[in-house]
Amino acid sequence: MSHALRQQLIRAVELAGGEVLLERYVTKPGVFLCQEPGSPSSTIKELALHWGMDPEASLFQTLAESSAILTYMNPSSREHTGADYVRAVLERGHSSIAGQTFVSLGLFGIPLEIVVELLSHGLDSTARMTSSNIKAMDDPLFCVFGPHRQQQIDRLEKILALHWPLPHRELSNSIWPSNRAVFLIMGMRLVDWAKLLAKRLPRAGNEAALRYLCQHISTVLREVEDYRMVIEAPGDFDPWQ
Repeated sequence: MSHALRQQLIRAVELAGGEVLLERYVTKPGVFLCQEPGSPSSTIKELALHWGMDPEASLFQTLAESSAILTYMNPSSREHTGADYVRAVLERGHSSIAGQTFVSLGLFGIPLEIVVELLSHGLDSTARMTSSNIKAMDDPLFCVFGPHRQQQIDRLEKILALHWPLPHRELSNSIWPSNRAVFLIMGMRLVDWAKLLAKRLPRAGNEAALRYLCQHISTVLREVEDYRMVIEAPGDFDPWQ
């Protein structure tokens, strides 16, 4: 039974875009958008026409431009509309106009320790994580990111050989190292994703595995053209150097 459950975990990581080695070790996390950007409501489209906006603009642009316009209620004063206007407002530092866009990400096959780091910012987010008290976590996957992969695998193989099979679940939770792979769906405002990435992508104070995951998060968010106005490119760097 445990092997079948482990196969489910492996398949979930792979469907999310991640990679698993030797049916046990996650070498690349799965990171994906949980929803496609939606459409504006009929009412906000009518307001868009009233304010001289493009009623066929994306939901992100409609909400951001409406938020900027209603601050001063003088829509005719702007020189541009649509993406150009939104970009100009964001470039002046008014990121709050993007505060109505909520984004949920699936983060599959990430270390338990990294989950704690992601949730420690105190941002207004919602998240659900794999429970430790389930059969699938009796036979878990482990994250082995980066160039020291083989050393991690060797250490984990020794732990598995010493303690397998486990006599009961409480012992399982106390023995597994912090790189046990878990599954997380986490949602918050796009501007808060930007704040998290701004703090966690820099080298100072951040471990390599966290920076590696944040590179993937940034890349996935930037696959949506509108989100590139808010989420900066992660940079092509090796977190372990």
